[in-house]
Amino acid sequence: MQFWKGDFLKLAIRRATLSKTFTPVLVGSALKNKGVQPLLDAVLEYLPNPSEVQNYAVLNQENSQEKSRHLLGSARDDSLPFVGLAFKLEAGRFGQLTYIRVYQGMLKKSDYIYNTRTGKKVRVQRLVRMHADMMEDVDEVYAGDICALFGVDCASGDTFSDKSSTDLSMESIHVPDPVISLAMKPTNKNDLDKFSKGINRFTREDPTFRVHFDNENKETIVSGMGELHLEIYAQRLEREYGCPCDVGKPKVAFRESIVAPVP
Repeated sequence: MQFWKGDFLKLAIRRATLSKTFTPVLVGSALKNKGVQPLLDAVLEYLPNPSEVQNYAVLNQENSQEKSRHLLGSARDDSLPFVGLAFKLEAGRFGQLTYIRVYQGMLKKSDYIYNTRTGKKVRVQRLVRMHADMMEDVDEVYAGDICALFGVDCASGDTFSDKSSTDLSMESIHVPDPVISLAMKPTNKNDLDKFSKGINRFTREDPTFRVHFDNENKETIVSGMGELHLEIYAQRLEREYGCPCDVGKPKVAFRESIVAPVP
């Protein structure tokens, strides 16, 4: 096998990245669709595959306050019980679409799985693999795969398992703090119901999108990971709910205070 100099450089970057002594930095613009493909290539070339990472689940014991960690197996077969994490929700054409990352075992179509948080039993009626906005129906998925289910009532961060592993739950995914906040309100006051419905759905789908109401200035404040992030949600409110919105800088409440004694 013949290697080019670029291949040796990529292997060196990968070794340093896996040992956490080197952090590759790529630049681009999602808005202009620049640098997206090199970023995806770098994920494949430099980051570890599922078999190279040790994943742990928390063992929930009713009579113990301390939670022990359980090492999950990465074998791509059905030798170990199924454990998966619902990490993203999306309202699709056929109802709620739940994205699941399989951490252990195998999941097949028509299997029954359990939500370890609520204890509810769910039947996998349809199992798909996502390719951007295209769906590919599959019969089974294995550890390391990402799939999507339809009609599953759950929240982002819920753990699913088979009947023998209902005492396991995955550790929560780290959600970074918002970096920008804007004031958002419907252009037409008659669209308040549509506005509330859309905002509630978006906060359920995306844990990085946060909303609170400023009682002092009577404004709805939305927070996210960037200005583009919030602009997309404003556009979705208009496109999906027919609710045009006004977006601007939040107001600041000024206060007067006594700074010196008055004779």
